[in-house]
Amino acid sequence: MSRLSEVRAMAEAFWQRAGEVELFPRTMQAAIMRALPVAIVLLPRLHLSNVERWLRERRVPFRFPCADRRVHGCVVAYRGLGVIFADGTDGPGELRLTLAHEAAHFLVDYLQPREEALARLGPAFADVLDGRREPTTQERVHAVLNHVHVGVYHNLIERRADGQPTLSAIWDAEDRADRLALELIAPAQAVLAQVDLSLPHYSQRHAAVVRCLTATFGLPEDMADWYGRMLLRSVGKGPSWLEQLGLRARRD
Repeated sequence: MSRLSEVRAMAEAFWQRAGEVELFPRTMQAAIMRALPVAIVLLPRLHLSNVERWLRERRVPFRFPCADRRVHGCVVAYRGLGVIFADGTDGPGELRLTLAHEAAHFLVDYLQPREEALARLGPAFADVLDGRREPTTQERVHAVLNHVHVGVYHNLIERRADGQPTLSAIWDAEDRADRLALELIAPAQAVLAQVDLSLPHYSQRHAAVVRCLTATFGLPEDMADWYGRMLLRSVGKGPSWLEQLGLRARRD
C-alpha cells in the first residue's frame, strides 16, 4: 500500500469511528470526541505549565520533560485515554489544524499501536503499557519492535519565538500523522476535484488550489500554500522546469 493510500485508509477508518462524516469546513472537535477516547480542553495562551496545572488540579502529577514554553497544542494519554489541549485564542483555521494534528498523533502513535499490542499479547499486557508491572522478555521485544509506547504518552506542537507554529517540524510530508491531519481536514481527492487543473501556468493552478483550501476547507493561508504545492506535485501539476527557474515557455 502506498503512503497516500495508507493515509486515505486511516482517514476513512477515523470517520467510521466517528459514525458520520463532517461537512466542510470541518471544525473536527465533535468528530474527534466521537471517534476517539479523548477529551478536548481549550486554554488561553497555552503553555506547558498551563497543562501541568490543569492536570495537577485533577490529581494527575504529570510534568513535561522540558522547560516551560508556549505551545500550539499537545496531547497527553494514559491507560488508553487522552486529553487534547489547544490554544483557545487561536482562530478557527489554526484551531482545526491543532485538533486534527493532535488527534492524528493520538490515533497513529498511541492508540493503534496499543490496540494492536493488546490484540496480539492479550489484555494483561495493559499493565505493562500503563507502567504497572515490568514486561516479560517477549513483551519487551514486541514493544520495541512495534514502537508501542509504555507509560504516559505526550506530543507537542511547538511555536517559534514569534509565536507562529514551527511548520517545518509540524508538517513534515513524510510524517503519517501530519498527512492524516491534512487528509481529515481537506481530503486530497475532494480538493483536487474542485480545482481547475487545466490552467496553463503553475502560478494560476497554485492560486486556485490555495483559494479552494482557504475558502472551502478553512485552512490558514500559510498551510494552504504549502499543502497546495504538495497536492499539485502529487498529480503531476507542479511547476515545469522553466517555471522553477522563473521563466515561461515562449509562445509564437
